[in-house]
Amino acid sequence: MTTHAKAQPDARKDALDALGSSGYGLCIVLLLSGEFLILSMLDELVFHSQPPYLPGWILWIVLEVVMTVLICRVIWIVRHGGRVGAFQESAGGRARARKTRIVFAVGLSAVLIAAYGVHFVDRKQVMAGEKERAAAILSAIETAFEDAGFYAYGDLPIAVYDPAGYSMNGALYMDEGDQNTQVRVNVDNEGVVTEVIYDMDVDPALPLEENLVRAEASLDAMHEVVSNLDVPFEQPGLASYGALPEPFCQAFLAGSPYEEIIMHPSDLGSSEGAYIHAAFWTFSEEDWIDNLGASIQLQLECDG
Repeated sequence: MTTHAKAQPDARKDALDALGSSGYGLCIVLLLSGEFLILSMLDELVFHSQPPYLPGWILWIVLEVVMTVLICRVIWIVRHGGRVGAFQESAGGRARARKTRIVFAVGLSAVLIAAYGVHFVDRKQVMAGEKERAAAILSAIETAFEDAGFYAYGDLPIAVYDPAGYSMNGALYMDEGDQNTQVRVNVDNEGVVTEVIYDMDVDPALPLEENLVRAEASLDAMHEVVSNLDVPFEQPGLASYGALPEPFCQAFLAGSPYEEIIMHPSDLGSSEGAYIHAAFWTFSEEDWIDNLGASIQLQLECDG
């Protein structure tokens, strides 16, 4: 009985000494840190977790604290005259030390990997559900564009999960050689429209007044379809607003077909939660590129 009782504290001391001696504790700290870094990168880059996986961070900190305490214990023993690792002078002691170190390292690594593994499985299911919701909304927008006679193209099918969301485009005059007049609707992973962008072609050979009339007519045709979409919008103004702002129109008519105009919400404000941007994208006459041309753009978004 006495021998068994003495063997238990000896075994515990052997185990603690094995974990703290020869820099083993520091190696485990570095191992866990490297493992945590890799798992965190996978979580962010592959599984797109926002915010970062908090339970994983807490578990990593706890494991590092455990190893730090063991290291400090060994340092304390050495400074007070202890002989850390003396038990390893025997063949049996060395064997127990190796086994203890391997089991402890594998165990701590497995705990961290298992925690993130469960999280990764959950994130994969969430991402699949988000892709399905976004695809359903994109499909509805695509159908509406095609029914209106637009040439529809965009992120269908959704091949890869994109944390920034997806888009569906409707070109108004694709068959007539006008590749600039189109509308783009951006959808997030909740299946909600977050941004609408209208582009209207500008022909520098025509007077600015005529270009503006053509642009407004094209915008009306595209906005009618967007305003009737049976999909969720992050803000009502994304669907309801569909006109070129008066300050922009005045600047356009006072300018040149070869001079860009850029106006932000600080210039144009917002409408029902949608911030308004307007721009005239063009090239100088010397750098004019026929296949790119020029266009007026109206952009509606929810972040100013």
